[in-house]
Amino acid sequence: QEPGHEHRETLRSMAKAAQKGGVGVVGLMPSVSPPTDHDGVVRTLLHGARTKETGVRFVPHGALSLGLKHEDIAPMGELEAAGVRMVSDGGKPVRDTRFLRRVLEYAKNFDLPVHLTPEDPDLSKGALAPEGPESTRLGLPCVPDVGERLAVLRAGEFARLSGARVVLYPIVTAAGVSALKQLQSEGVSIYGGTALPYLVWSVNDLKNYDSLYRLTPPLSRPGDVEALCEGVRDGTLSFLATGHRAVNLSEKETELAVAEPGMAVLPHTWSFLHWLHQNRNISMMTLVKTM
Repeated sequence: QEPGHEHRETLRSMAKAAQKGGVGVVGLMPSVSPPTDHDGVVRTLLHGARTKETGVRFVPHGALSLGLKHEDIAPMGELEAAGVRMVSDGGKPVRDTRFLRRVLEYAKNFDLPVHLTPEDPDLSKGALAPEGPESTRLGLPCVPDVGERLAVLRAGEFARLSGARVVLYPIVTAAGVSALKQLQSEGVSIYGGTALPYLVWSVNDLKNYDSLYRLTPPLSRPGDVEALCEGVRDGTLSFLATGHRAVNLSEKETELAVAEPGMAVLPHTWSFLHWLHQNRNISMMTLVKTM
């Protein structure tokens, strides 16, 4: 048995999907089962790409806390020695500010960037759409964009306090981009990125309640999509990720509210990039450099 969720995707099938999509390096979030909080899991993930066969290399991100419970700091020295180059909250925002400060200060000792999810877990709980006229019209539970803005500013202040390098992903709102740009202009060591689907689709694509478009966080409003694209163009958003999260067809072929969030993006990466170049006025050079 290997780390992850094998009923959805194996390490081999992920490597094959990346190969099909023309992706040579795949970053792996630590929210596998068991989490990437010790060197044994890191080694398994590193070898899982079968690089000689597929030409794909896996880069596991370490868990910043044991079990991703955000109670005890993970052994970052051990993780770094095993090949980890960044630690992450695994998509589970850290509520405890005292613990967050300790994590950032500890990570700085190993010169490890810390990935944080720019989300307020209380404001975003159960959300299927961004707050606005679209969510009202569709009758969907929603999340206000102030939640992302507050999360970005909070992370920025802790980056300033600790001197650690903080990576925010995924940023999905204009408010988040604006807050990030403000912090960067002040010299804070903070970086942000988003995922390809948030540059392509918007909340308007939920008009038929198609569970294919159920993502976490939810798809943004059209104005947010343009702000994200501009953030990529001007460098505020310094990296793009596929946002790949494979799910079973049976988990998608159900009502929007109970469908599993996620989308298999890896095998279609170059199709996404070509579409963005043609339809979002982002140069192919910029897209390739930020991937």
